[in-house]
Amino acid sequence: MLTLILVRHGETLENGLKIAQGQTDGTLTEKGKAENDTLGKGLQQFSLEQFIPVRWGGTANGRSHSPS
Repeated sequence: MLTLILVRHGETLENGLKIAQGQTDGTLTEKGKAENDTLGKGLQQFSLEQFIPVRWGGTANGRSHSPS
């Protein structure tokens, strides 16, 4: 059985200031760091066969994409 897990980053300082991000990494807040820690612990229950990080405006392999 295939399990697909979609994850968004934790809270950033820029999120709180309503600054649009996407081309650069934001600065995680303490809450965001805690969210990431919780996510990491939760993901330990899964056997990950493949991990594909995706950024807005591009993917890990450099091919760009546009949101629908």
